[in-house]
Amino acid sequence: HVVGVAQLGMIWGRNLEAIVVGIETKDRRKELVGPTRDAELLRKYPTAGKSAQFRSFIRDEVKPLVKRSFRIGGHDVVVGESLAGLFIVETWLREPGLFDGYGAISPSLWWDGEALSREIAALPAERMVRQPRIYLNIANEGAEMQSGVDRVGGALSPVQDWCYAPRPDLTHATIYQQSEAAVIQFLLPSPYAIETEGFELKCANRAPRAADK
Repeated sequence: HVVGVAQLGMIWGRNLEAIVVGIETKDRRKELVGPTRDAELLRKYPTAGKSAQFRSFIRDEVKPLVKRSFRIGGHDVVVGESLAGLFIVETWLREPGLFDGYGAISPSLWWDGEALSREIAALPAERMVRQPRIYLNIANEGAEMQSGVDRVGGALSPVQDWCYAPRPDLTHATIYQQSEAAVIQFLLPSPYAIETEGFELKCANRAPRAADK
C-alpha cells in the first residue's frame, strides 16, 4: 500500500520518486520499544526494550544493503505507526542523523509512563533547533495516547521544519492509510507546483504554503 501511495504521489508531482524499504518485525515489543523499569510492563511484555539493537540493525545492515543494491539519492526518511511510531520518535531523539526526516503516525508514547515525551519536552531550544524534520499526528486515541503526543507537539516549535497534524476524525485502525500520502509529501516534497491539485498539508502549527495547496 505504501509503495502505491508513493508511486501515485510521484506521478502527480506530490512527492519525489522513492524506493520503499519495508522491514518485517518478528517481535514488535522487543524491537520497537525502549527499556523500562516498570514491573507491570515487564510482566506483560517480558521481551520488550531492545529498540537500540533494532536501530543498530537498520544502521549497520539494512541501510548498507540498500546502498549496495539500488540507485539511491542519498536522502532517506522513515515512517511508522503505533509502536513503530514510538520507535520513530525515539530514533529522532536518540540518533537524529540516522535519517533525514521522520514521520510518526499515532505513536504509542504512553510507553513507560510517557517517559520519552517528558524527555523531549525538557530539551533545551538549542538542541531542538538542530533536530531533523518531523511529521507527527494522532487519531482519536483517548487520553492515554493523546497526552504524550500533545507534549511532544508542544515542544517542537524550535525545530526548523515540522508538522503537527492531529486527526480526531480518524481512529487507530484508519489513521495509517489515511495519513501516508501527507506524510510522504511532507518528508519528500516535490519541487513542482501542485497548488491546483488540492494537495494541501494541514499542519496545525503553520499556514499552508503555496506548494502545499
